Amino acid sequence: MFSNSISCGNRKDVMCCYISDKEKIMLLDKCGSITQWNLNMLLFEKQYQLDTIHHRYWIEKWHCVFNKNSTLLVTPPKMCRTISQVQIYFLLRCLEFISSDEVERLLLFFDDYLEIRDPYHLQHVIYNEPIPISVLCEKLLNKATSKKLNMTEAEFKILLNENLYYILDNNLWVQEIFKKQWTKYLREELKDDNKIRVLPNKFQIEEILQRFTNENDDVMNEMNDIQSYEGSLVKWEVNGNEKVIQVFLKKFDSNTWKSVNSLKLDILRYYNYEVRDYHDHKLKIYSCNLLDNEDLAIITDFGLFLWSIWQKDEKDEIRLRYYMSRKEKSNYKSLLDRIQKYEKINSLPSPDFNFIINNYEQLCSNKRYLFKELLDDYIENKLLMKLYGQELLLYCSRSKNYSIVTRLCNKIYKETENDNFLVKI
Repeated sequence: MFSNSISCGNRKDVMCCYISDKEKIMLLDKCGSITQWNLNMLLFEKQYQLDTIHHRYWIEKWHCVFNKNSTLLVTPPKMCRTISQVQIYFLLRCLEFISSDEVERLLLFFDDYLEIRDPYHLQHVIYNEPIPISVLCEKLLNKATSKKLNMTEAEFKILLNENLYYILDNNLWVQEIFKKQWTKYLREELKDDNKIRVLPNKFQIEEILQRFTNENDDVMNEMNDIQSYEGSLVKWEVNGNEKVIQVFLKKFDSNTWKSVNSLKLDILRYYNYEVRDYHDHKLKIYSCNLLDNEDLAIITDFGLFLWSIWQKDEKDEIRLRYYMSRKEKSNYKSLLDRIQKYEKINSLPSPDFNFIINNYEQLCSNKRYLFKELLDDYIENKLLMKLYGQELLLYCSRSKNYSIVTRLCNKIYKETENDNFLVKI
């Protein structure tokens, strides 16, 4: 039996509430705790504790916002900006996600200007100078309408749910901001060609594996032709016969594709513990799919690979983002079960660290040690460490790989100097 009410504590305990599109309600209390409830069934789900040490007198002014994938971002009411090497704090009026796909950005609204930041690395300001709100409104609206508008005369200029609201000529206007407008503004006006490093979508991976198992229940058909997979920023080309992956980035000045890197995967060398010897495995590619974040998923007889493009030493390079092995005698349904049974709803289970750690110095292709690169990327990426750092440390300890354990501990120690990183892991 479901309750028809939610317990909010004593009077004035709850300072603010926030509602997401996914029927979630967040209640922020005066102690800095955010309690998440299922609004449809009125059931308690999770609780978060904010770090309010430096902002305890401003709790009621904290900002909570959700993107379209229901990712929750909570920020204090004051944001720091460095001006002439001096850190100055400004009062944040509101914040808003815009375009929750490959060009998702976070807009921070202050009194008369805004900043555009990378939502996964808040210190990264997309444009070095504050942008007057009226200037942004003019740029977006003049691209969407044939009429030239002077937004300096407009009042109540705000972006909410990717709609621009403003008062002009004694009328309230609502103008939808389309994805192409926003992308064009970022590329042409702000010279922002960055691709946000979002994680692969768990539900999409499940759908891909489910469809693959349904279509290839008995016979696995090897891919022998050349297939292209095109996104808005990245294009992948896979030669199934030659086992070559090639990646292209879009050039926005000419609307063409530029080849930036390729990788040959025909032979994978790894250590086979059953026969206690090295083994050269000739890879078979069965299926490829472009993910929502424009990474590439490849299903092979060796397991599931997720590939991405990263900038290393100022060069764009294909990197292994995720790997889950396929056991010799098991089918892909067991691999799908492992993902579906993982307790975190929106995240993939950890990569196959046991296999990766045992082979990180052995498995190679094109003279590149793919698993070693993957571990390096995970250790250096704060988001991936928060998700999988605990399991990575556990597997390294079990395998007695003390060199990686030392690197992990040094990373954790370094991060704890400025952040509560150890608690998060």
